[in-house]
Amino acid sequence: MHCEMVWQIENDLDFKTVENVILIHRFPIIDLCLSMGDLSLMGVVADTLTLPNDIRDIATRYSTLTIDNLAKSEGRRFIRSHLPISLLSPSFFQSGCKVIYCARNPKDLVVSYYHILQFFKPKESESVSFKAFWNAFRSNWTIYSPYFEHLKEAWKKRNEKNFMFLFYEDTMKDLKQGIVNMAEFLGKELTNDQQERLVDYLNIDRFKKNKSVNCQHLCDLGVASTKNEFIREGGSGGWRKYFFGDLEVEVEEWISENLKNTDLVFPKD
Repeated sequence: MHCEMVWQIENDLDFKTVENVILIHRFPIIDLCLSMGDLSLMGVVADTLTLPNDIRDIATRYSTLTIDNLAKSEGRRFIRSHLPISLLSPSFFQSGCKVIYCARNPKDLVVSYYHILQFFKPKESESVSFKAFWNAFRSNWTIYSPYFEHLKEAWKKRNEKNFMFLFYEDTMKDLKQGIVNMAEFLGKELTNDQQERLVDYLNIDRFKKNKSVNCQHLCDLGVASTKNEFIREGGSGGWRKYFFGDLEVEVEEWISENLKNTDLVFPKD
């Protein structure tokens, strides 16, 4: 949601473009470009299926998501990453780019991560219980782990120029204020009407149905599950359906241990 918020603010609420260009093509993920090799294979997959032209075009366009193309692109660029700051360019904070780091309470994050696994790898994840996934996550066996080292790196940089550290929970609690804060950081001014329109556009019930962001095309291409959703509930506190009893004790102890000697406090959900 934050990526779409940023793109819309910077592009003066261009809802028309969104109808034809999915988020990943407007806001590519640099680690995806690095890890997936030749993304033109998406086009190869599309050629083996009977698909509408718009889905075929989306698949073919994945081939443009390369590091070389990102480097050559002109004008303002929008780039996402799940990588920790220490694995990004050493000139990260001297380049003049605006950097936004979105942190999320690990209890909700691990639940979301578990469901993302089911969306992208349904066959492999069907036999994986939530408890097993939680154990892998806290043992740093999942991609982009370890979570707390990732988080602490960003927290230490929170006062750097052009760097915004925010909590997912704060945005979801007051979406309009989150939009105001983001616009201020980006140096953009939105009228109250624009703010309200963006709040409506980002409303979770509408957002789930937005084909530009909900990865429906991946289901059409057969590389994601039609039984699961990429965008599920939004909000916070959903962890209570998964962490209870001994698991809740485990996760609270894990958080407390890892936040020792820091002043980082997660928002209450």
